[in-house]
Amino acid sequence: MRIIGHRVIQERLDRLAGEQSHPQSFLFVGPESVGKRLVALRFAWAVVDRDDAFDFRGEEELEHPDISLLIPERVTEKGKTREKNIPVEAVRENIGFLSRYPLVGKKRVLIIDDAHRLSHGAQNALLKTLEEPNETSILILVTHDAAALLDTVHSRLQRVPFSLVREEEMSGLGILDHEDRFLLSFGRPGVVTEALRDTEGFSSTKVFLRRLSNLRELPVSERLRLAEDLSRESVSVTRLLEWLISLIRQDALDEAQQERIPSGYRFLEDIVKAQRILRGTQANTRLQLEKLFLRAC
Repeated sequence: MRIIGHRVIQERLDRLAGEQSHPQSFLFVGPESVGKRLVALRFAWAVVDRDDAFDFRGEEELEHPDISLLIPERVTEKGKTREKNIPVEAVRENIGFLSRYPLVGKKRVLIIDDAHRLSHGAQNALLKTLEEPNETSILILVTHDAAALLDTVHSRLQRVPFSLVREEEMSGLGILDHEDRFLLSFGRPGVVTEALRDTEGFSSTKVFLRRLSNLRELPVSERLRLAEDLSRESVSVTRLLEWLISLIRQDALDEAQQERIPSGYRFLEDIVKAQRILRGTQANTRLQLEKLFLRAC
């Protein structure tokens, strides 16, 4: 399976997989939906059995007895889906998996995706494994929010930073309708993959993304209507705002290259602040979005 983007990272990890000695604990960190988990799975196959590494066909076919993937449980309430924190019990169970010797491969690998969802208790449960890893174990934490990890955990991980994927590389994902090609500008292969795989299910998300991408051109009335519509939908508002960040940042970089004073950096700060409020409090979603959208310039 060809992974879109991150060629330098993949080459580095391939070299590590072929070495006798290398770090055993990693932090794959970067924007959402850029392919961090997919690269982590490919690396896991490489260290477990290097001969089969390049036959890796993606996470849908993950059936290796020496690789475990731990992800947050998702629950749907009142039409809205959210991720629960990863509890300490789930971590202890997977540490047990990691502590045993491999069944068929050379290593055992535990990947914890959305590691920012680890509870403090769950993170503390990882410390002994991080401090005294089994010689056959590899631990990979994947997240877009490294700040949510305890310093005692973060400091024991080998950091592997990911970035957005260039638009010209994104074109290899598949054939998009002309009106949907704006999705390539987000630099997130996962967004395009989801749009192609689930056309019907992604349709409402796509409409919101198109409206958000034109946010700074919308009149005040349309901005307020967008805030109202988003607050009533089951889509993840914070996730859409995360995707919006890449567009605002790219616009700011383009302005800087044209020797113009970037206008978007203050708005980026506003988006991050709004995300923090929406994730961590019971604040009124519509009100927070209205305040944010009215500040867009």
